[in-house]
Amino acid sequence: MFQLRKLQLRRIATLVVVVALLSGCRHAPLAYHLVPQGSSALLIPPQQTVNANAPSFDLIIKNARQAKSSPADCDITGDLITLHWEGKTANVNLKSESYVVGPESGAAAQGPQKMFLDPLMSMEKFRSDLENLETNGCLRPGESRRLNIALSEKLPLPTGARYRFRFGNFDLTGIFDLVSDFRLNINGPVYAEGPAGSKKEVIGYERAYYIFTPAQNSDRTQISFSSATETDRGKEPFVKARPQNTLTLPESSGYFRLVLRTEAEASQYISIATLLNAPDQKTLAEATRQLTSKPEESCEQAVTVHGANCTMFPPMVGVGIELGVHVNGRQVFVGLGGWLGDTIKGADSRAVIEKTLQVRRLYQGRLIPVKFDPASQAIFGLVLMPGDEITW
Repeated sequence: MFQLRKLQLRRIATLVVVVALLSGCRHAPLAYHLVPQGSSALLIPPQQTVNANAPSFDLIIKNARQAKSSPADCDITGDLITLHWEGKTANVNLKSESYVVGPESGAAAQGPQKMFLDPLMSMEKFRSDLENLETNGCLRPGESRRLNIALSEKLPLPTGARYRFRFGNFDLTGIFDLVSDFRLNINGPVYAEGPAGSKKEVIGYERAYYIFTPAQNSDRTQISFSSATETDRGKEPFVKARPQNTLTLPESSGYFRLVLRTEAEASQYISIATLLNAPDQKTLAEATRQLTSKPEESCEQAVTVHGANCTMFPPMVGVGIELGVHVNGRQVFVGLGGWLGDTIKGADSRAVIEKTLQVRRLYQGRLIPVKFDPASQAIFGLVLMPGDEITW
């Protein structure tokens, strides 16, 4: 199920994108704005507008951490994003960058664009450096995650880059953070019952779903079994109370991450999916480091940090990540990188949907509108985020 996407490296002219604060009414309703930029589209956060003359975008986040100072150097310098601390205030600079590959021979863009590799690598490096600020004492537990959320909401980014910044670039690193509104789609073989030690005969396949929900009074997440369906050879699919390939679930809430490793000694390319969870971000980061540095070892051998749990899926079991959005009041799950146009395909004709289409996205804990030009098709290429609401 996991097939790493090939990222095209061909250079195009730099897409200059600059955002400045609006000088208008401070009490105007908050809204994102989807702005076409060449063959791509940029999602402008609330209270900002496009300024096509400046080479970068500066963002100031006050009270981004509790400590006024720390013994370590807490600044982050990157090719794409830099972070400089002044006491509790985070000063962030985003350089104008071309993220996407343009269409061939002037062809019109259809759906989300393929991303350039260089800025994605720079973005992932920044995410890793931000997480490490808790390890070296620059940030207290949970502050790197909260700052990551704030930046993913307040930086002007292409819609395809935004979810990668927030949760990780899975097709590049094989690492992805799982929060509420995600679910795991687990597919595996079903074996016939037989005497212990006998050769297992595959009689069909099952698909099981595990959902992530928010814990009460916390930013942690809880995982739970949702449903399972079995399909045996020559028979109709049927719902079952529990899967044969059971997943051992932690009883307490925590922070979850899916890690994809390549089996080092395999004669052919084999990817092994592993589910990590920990009570805090610092422990999760250390567990990830231990697991990825020892691809030849099992969970029990590789992950030794106290408090972390590790579940490794068998090679014959496929694991997919899906995110939940709401379409006309009904929850729908789509794959990573899923875009609006594909999600609503077949519901009504596009001409009907265009007349009353509305999209809302989370900002600082509440849903706000995504404004777009109805005459443009850019909205149908919007890459979705967990919790998005689509109505018409």
